[in-house]
Amino acid sequence: MVACAEYHRSPVILVENVPDFEKWVLYPAWRDALRRLGYAVSPHLVDAADHGVPQNRQRLFLVCTRSRRPLRLSLPRRTHRPIADVIQWDAHPWSPILTPRRSEKTLRQIAVGRAAHGDRFLIPYYSSGSGLTGRSIHRPVGTITTRDRWAVIEGDRMRMLAVPEARGAMSFPPSYVLPSVPP
Repeated sequence: MVACAEYHRSPVILVENVPDFEKWVLYPAWRDALRRLGYAVSPHLVDAADHGVPQNRQRLFLVCTRSRRPLRLSLPRRTHRPIADVIQWDAHPWSPILTPRRSEKTLRQIAVGRAAHGDRFLIPYYSSGSGLTGRSIHRPVGTITTRDRWAVIEGDRMRMLAVPEARGAMSFPPSYVLPSVPP
């Protein structure tokens, strides 16, 4: 990225990364290289939920401008949208919660989630999140990744968050066509 900045000398560069990027051992050198090229670097920590997306997703945005002072963005916060807005309760197949293959850990998570949130809630799956509690459907879901990480619980049945729901949780409109994945 630094070589690209040196070659193109764009007036503005926007870099998006995970928040831990600033903890990278080479981050100070990376930032210094941009400064030596004449860029002021302004970090912004942004949670997608603060901007109307029904997903908590923290990202680091680095606004690099060829100016003396860093450009501070003023991003107005919007009301958080609940994941319930995108869950399609009757559109996807369900599995019973009580099956011989269901782990004790998952059953404990569901019991704790049910006590805290009633019959409809989410649980983090595959060791994502704290794994100790459920998550209310009346708040944004946690970070959506390329792997199924969130199970939807309703009464005595469960399923993973479906692709259309994940797409909605990332604020893609229903009309957006995802690219085909070869088999």
